[in-house]
Amino acid sequence: MFVSAFELTIKALTAHIRSVHTNVRPYVCDTCGKAFVRRNDLKMHSLTHTSETAFHCKCGSKFRRMIYLKKHQRLCVLRNGKSPVGDSADQLDESNEIVDDSDDHEL
Repeated sequence: MFVSAFELTIKALTAHIRSVHTNVRPYVCDTCGKAFVRRNDLKMHSLTHTSETAFHCKCGSKFRRMIYLKKHQRLCVLRNGKSPVGDSADQLDESNEIVDDSDDHEL
């Protein structure tokens, strides 16, 4: 399905108007009742009610969100001097982002 840039802009504008100008939050969590402007925000929130850990580090740590895994991996590199995400070619660049030179890492 093709979505034009115009349609994406309309969706973004609608979400902006809901959240900033009307405070309408149509997406409500069935578990706790918390409401969200965007469907994806509700989807991400729903993970907090499960024990699902979809993102795994090679050191054995598990996380619900990719952003938490990436933060953990940066700390693993700083603590251990090597990256748990692959071989020794993995390094931190100047912006503290992980640079993965290997193609074999699975999340």
